[in-house]
Amino acid sequence: MFRPHPRWLRLWACARQRHPSLDSDSGAERTSSASARSHFRDERAGELAGTQRTGKVEADPDRRIVISPQVAGTIKHLPITVGSKVRAGDVIAILDSPEITVLKSDYRTAEVEVDLASKELVNKRQLVTSADEIRRGEEEARIELSQARAARDASQARLESARLTHERLVKLESEGIASAQQLEQAFAERKVLEADLREAQNVIEIAEQHLKREQSVARQQLRQKAETFPAEASLARANESVKHLQERILQLGADPAQVEGALTLVAPIDGQVIERPAARGQMVSAGETVAALVDPSEVWAWVDLTRADLAFVQVGTAVSVALATDSKAVISGEISHIDAQMAAESQTIRARISLRDTSGKFRVGSFVTATFATDASNLPTLPQAAIQEIEGQTVVYVADGENFRRMPVTLVASTDSTAVVSGLKPGSQVVVGGASDLKALELSAGLGEGE
Repeated sequence: MFRPHPRWLRLWACARQRHPSLDSDSGAERTSSASARSHFRDERAGELAGTQRTGKVEADPDRRIVISPQVAGTIKHLPITVGSKVRAGDVIAILDSPEITVLKSDYRTAEVEVDLASKELVNKRQLVTSADEIRRGEEEARIELSQARAARDASQARLESARLTHERLVKLESEGIASAQQLEQAFAERKVLEADLREAQNVIEIAEQHLKREQSVARQQLRQKAETFPAEASLARANESVKHLQERILQLGADPAQVEGALTLVAPIDGQVIERPAARGQMVSAGETVAALVDPSEVWAWVDLTRADLAFVQVGTAVSVALATDSKAVISGEISHIDAQMAAESQTIRARISLRDTSGKFRVGSFVTATFATDASNLPTLPQAAIQEIEGQTVVYVADGENFRRMPVTLVASTDSTAVVSGLKPGSQVVVGGASDLKALELSAGLGEGE
């Protein structure tokens, strides 16, 4: 900011002598941004509202599809050409692939293995159901328990006989008829038989537990499952192999039901063929391009904007796009993206316009002219004398009370006599006559912006 100072007063006096148009109070001729905008609006409004930039139509990468096989093969049928319109599911090419032939052979072999494993499992289950082996464990456990109970009953009978004998000998020994030795032998035999009875009872308990286990095995069919498990595992492996091969064949675009190694490539979207580098009879490798499709209903137009354009062009700005070869072919779009970096040499920045073209006229590669919908009345237009360049920056001088302040602005458009700028606040008083003298005074005083 410029403040009153004796030296400055003399310089302003000089400036006033050189520029009689400077008013007596400020030392510079002022004009308001509002009056400047009103005075020069008619001269520049039409030019600004019709700002045009040329560009080129490109495909939306998300709507461009490259058709290529996942395996090598020879092209047998190629019904499309460049420019052909296709629908989703239409045949693009049919290839004869040795790898597909091998996969289909493995697939048929796996189907045979599934059939054999299935029959083996059925036979095994029938055999297990009818065989005596399944019930033998439980039957043997029942026999074992029955024998243990019989042995216990016999032990009980012998023990009861020994008990009676021992009691009788005790009575006879008291009467002096039986000897002490006979009594001792009877007592020992009784003890042995008691031990045998306890052992027999333990054997019964073991036999009962054995029977319970066998009955549980029978209820859960564990023995049947153990017998049929190998056949079931074989069938499961065969089914998994068939499923995997079928998915692989379908993924590659072939039909598992067909015997030959034909591979069909189909269009995944509705679109138009823009490339077809392959030919009928050609051997193509995996991943090699057979054709390229694009959805022409939604495309992009890329244009180069200048630094000045950025003052009124932003993401979402409406744009009218016309073909360079046919100005009557016009569609509306909007800015969907502006690059973050300017080109170093041209000092331009790329902007992307999203277009929805239902007519099909805006083909990929077409040159277009983009007209930006802007309102010139929102930006002030100043005489060129008010525009100054300091340290590579475009500035004007505005009044701040009794002083002046340097204000950076963006040059949107200009002619020999006028300039359209952005960055001024409404109602700003801009120095018109004497602005170059203010610049010289500021530079000679070594003052920076805002001082």
